[in-house]
Amino acid sequence: MNKKREEKNPFSLIVVFCAVIAVSILFSTGQEMMETSLTAQLADPPQATDEPVLEGDPAEEDPDTDAQEILQIRDGDHVLGSFHAPRTLVFFANFNCLSCGKIFQDILSGYVTRGSIRIVWRHFPESEEDMLLAVKGECAGEQGRFWEYASLAFEGWPETGSMGPTEIIDALGLDPEEFHQCLELTRHSEKIEKNLESALSFGILNAPEFFLDGNRLPITDAKNLILPSF
Repeated sequence: MNKKREEKNPFSLIVVFCAVIAVSILFSTGQEMMETSLTAQLADPPQATDEPVLEGDPAEEDPDTDAQEILQIRDGDHVLGSFHAPRTLVFFANFNCLSCGKIFQDILSGYVTRGSIRIVWRHFPESEEDMLLAVKGECAGEQGRFWEYASLAFEGWPETGSMGPTEIIDALGLDPEEFHQCLELTRHSEKIEKNLESALSFGILNAPEFFLDGNRLPITDAKNLILPSF
């Protein structure tokens, strides 16, 4: 009996030895795969997004926020400048603002006419009078004369608020009936209020404020806009 058991032992040892080798091979292969995967991740890290993030904006904490979406050009926006302009300037302003008018004219003459920038208007009314002027601007915009209205309003400061419908109609060559009907329906109030809400969400407290390609720009003494050289 002891001899038979001794005869079986070599075979058992061979089986155990093969099993040990197999386990060692699997362990080594798995370790190499893990090292290869880690090396690939280090060599090809997740790509950073090109989406601009505003300082202090909830977008830094909540990737699903639509805060950046408000800075994009949408249907119904008033855009001034070449479609092929390389930079986009979102302009939060109102028509009863001296600084807004000054900077608007500077941007218009210095950048828009050269094709460097296109302006996207965002309403920021700071009073009931500002709200009424914004509605008039939207009604002029229905007839394709929004930016002409903007120039008229800024040039007429500080008497901008006293401009009556007839004066605006005559100056811009508007259809009187269509313009009056638009003013009576006040159908643009919701759009203006949404512009204001979006501005407040960015921490804007007064006009003017600007975002160049999604990045907030500094303003010195509320009169001079600092634009990067380009």
